[in-house]
Amino acid sequence: MANNISKKELQKINITNYDEIRKSITSGMLAFMSGNYPISKIIGKFTKSPWSHIGILFYIKEIDRVMLLESVEDMGVRFIPFSHYVKEYDGEVVVCSLNNLPNIDLNIHLAKGIDLILRKYDKIELGRIVARIIHGEGKVHDNQAYICSELVAESFKEIYKFKYNKKGFISPQDEWLDDNVELLWRVK
Repeated sequence: MANNISKKELQKINITNYDEIRKSITSGMLAFMSGNYPISKIIGKFTKSPWSHIGILFYIKEIDRVMLLESVEDMGVRFIPFSHYVKEYDGEVVVCSLNNLPNIDLNIHLAKGIDLILRKYDKIELGRIVARIIHGEGKVHDNQAYICSELVAESFKEIYKFKYNKKGFISPQDEWLDDNVELLWRVK
């Protein structure tokens, strides 16, 4: 399990150059981000963690690319080169493994997430999450729009179940604290 961590502790983890670990990245690994953007700081404050974003990594052997599946505020669900993300992101990026997955082709079994490309980012859900944090209410309905952590949970749900928290939502922090998440590298 990845331990609870503060932003200061995160920044003390040695940085590994992305090019050094690129060949070790496999499909199904998770990328956690701790941004310096205003929305990142708000998410961190409400979830009491440094994590403001999460995505799933895919290694596509046929084109020798590491891609990131994520849901972002301005575009919704997208699939982008992870190398570009690491170089351009204003904040910390770590790569984690998700242990105890079945021995299967994860590119095939995580394709559910790829099928969601171009789905909207759930901006309304952010407001609902704030309300649930304050009032302790669960998610009312599935509207087929996703925040980043919901996209990860939805993508894995046929092979691994991430647990939603007691307030009825899932945040990057909830996925970080999962017993099978293991920190591998902080990358730049």
